[in-house]
Amino acid sequence: KLSDVEFYAEELALTLCKINNSYDWEMFEEYRSRALISLIIIIPDQVSQCLIKRFFYSETSLGNYLFTACVYLIPKR
Repeated sequence: KLSDVEFYAEELALTLCKINNSYDWEMFEEYRSRALISLIIIIPDQVSQCLIKRFFYSETSLGNYLFTACVYLIPKR
């Protein structure tokens, strides 16, 4: 039986990639990054496959791809 996190992991990961800080919340980007990293740590195979499909096999715009790469893949100093 799948847990709720496993069941919703792909949808949650994709939503975290697309969500914007519409209300100008402080530390929004930090919390969003932490949530996505936590998903990758908890369910690495499922989430990583989902993100690979999203960015390399779908109609993702270059701007969205670069933004996500900058936010999640480049270490902060």
